[in-house]
Amino acid sequence: MHPWSALVGVSGTPLALMERLQRDIVAPQASPEVLVMAERTGLQITPSTQALRERVAADIALLAPLIAEGRIARLQAAAHRHQKHLRCCAVPRW
Repeated sequence: MHPWSALVGVSGTPLALMERLQRDIVAPQASPEVLVMAERTGLQITPSTQALRERVAADIALLAPLIAEGRIARLQAAAHRHQKHLRCCAVPRW
């Protein structure tokens, strides 16, 4: 499992706002300066809603057995129950 970060909004966030955020976040990520910095630090920038959905689903599949066994507190895992209610924006992955 690799750490990742993303910008998400709650269900009901206007699609126009999410599209604007996506556009405004992705544009600077494509700049040569950001790409060089990302490569130098090992950051993989993936500006894709689908990629985020797939990443969250993979992490849930990986962690679900640990949660079921009580090896990870259920409180920490509560966010996965709400994943279908999130709208996603740019997805940088470490």
